[in-house]
Amino acid sequence: MSPFTTTLFALLLALLLAFTPLSILAQSPTSSSYPTLVYPIEEQFPPLAHVGSPFNFTLLQGTFAASDASNTLNYSVSGLPEWAVFNEESMLFAGVPTSFDEGRSRVKVVASDGDL
Repeated sequence: MSPFTTTLFALLLALLLAFTPLSILAQSPTSSSYPTLVYPIEEQFPPLAHVGSPFNFTLLQGTFAASDASNTLNYSVSGLPEWAVFNEESMLFAGVPTSFDEGRSRVKVVASDGDL
């Protein structure tokens, strides 16, 4: 490899490592007795997580709707990378990825209510 090719490769690798894509997927069962997804998360445009920079993304209020208005929704999250946390009360995903956190994470958010 020529010095130019090596330098270009190193620069491209550094750019790839600077971004940590975080895909957030919402799911609710299809039965009408379960919570429904009202505002799909991918349409809320969650940001990319950047290495060394704080990541914050709050789900919109009303992302899910309870099957019965008197029910309280509870949320479970799976697939969350080690650097991130989810606050169920505020619906906030937050954290700071490091260079060791490169790669794509597929996060799943499930809403449940008293009818489950």
